[in-house]
Amino acid sequence: MILDTAGRSDIDDHIVLHADSGLGTIRSRWCAIKDITDVALILESLSPTSMALLIAFDLEEHSSIIDQILLAEGLALRAGRPGDVISRTMDRPTMTVEIPRGEFYEVWQRMYPNLIAKRLRREGFKPIEAKDRASMHITKLREMLDLRNAGRRK
Repeated sequence: MILDTAGRSDIDDHIVLHADSGLGTIRSRWCAIKDITDVALILESLSPTSMALLIAFDLEEHSSIIDQILLAEGLALRAGRPGDVISRTMDRPTMTVEIPRGEFYEVWQRMYPNLIAKRLRREGFKPIEAKDRASMHITKLREMLDLRNAGRRK
């Protein structure tokens, strides 16, 4: 994931430090913000330097990203600027963070299908059909990403 760190050289430096050393202790937790319309991932670096970072996710827009972080139990962070894309930033330092699933995973397993079904209902599907299609959508998306990741491991 590329973070927009424009004007935040402290975050740039922190990512470089963790990427170069591969060492450090980072604690993570998920929390709801804005009356549960958004969630945030809070990363608290305990060593080798201290820093707290809050990454906010819009539930509607970023649900598949949240799902992949939870399934992978991790996240790769790279500093960037608006307009950056992964393919053009491969040479930049990347900080890998372990994100244990924790209690939020169980909440997410109930929340994610409802988010997709709600979007499908807005698109005109009847509630039962939206629920079925949401389940199929999540299954297909996870299968596709599993195949993609399996190819990278070879």
